[in-house]
Amino acid sequence: MPKVKDTLAKKSKKRVTMKATPKTKKTVVKKATTAKTIKRKPLSAAKQAIADIIIAVIVAEPLPRYSDAKLAHFKVLLEQREEKERIELGFINSCLSSNIEHGGFSEDGSSVSSEKENLNLQRSRIITTLENISKAYARIRDKSYGRCKTTNKLIDEARLRVHPWATQSMVAKLQTAK
Repeated sequence: MPKVKDTLAKKSKKRVTMKATPKTKKTVVKKATTAKTIKRKPLSAAKQAIADIIIAVIVAEPLPRYSDAKLAHFKVLLEQREEKERIELGFINSCLSSNIEHGGFSEDGSSVSSEKENLNLQRSRIITTLENISKAYARIRDKSYGRCKTTNKLIDEARLRVHPWATQSMVAKLQTAK
């Protein structure tokens, strides 16, 4: 059995383990590792949100959510907005499909191609809005509707009335815009 001797080194004040090995009759000196304090940079908003979610799951803390009655109210708002967007999309599609051109210029003197370009931009904006509305329906089914994806807190009801498919609170949106 090899001899083991523990001492404290005078200069470094770290625990030193001295062990004599039986085959080589040499003394091996190993210094014990010391814990270092690591300074960490503050986490980004997205990483902080993920860390908050992990902590919430670990502590089994329920995430904030709107009541079922409020979710039903927001669903009605989404349905109204979806209907309005679909009507507008139908109008834009009918304008784009009409082949009536007035000599390359419209009645007010602007170019037909620039009007079609503007209509295509509006059409793509409406399609994006309809996709966001369908994602909001899925969040209502999951009962996660109205929770900010960045801060994991409830989005203000006034914001959801104006922009019912919102996924971020105004505070988080302004922070991510910087």
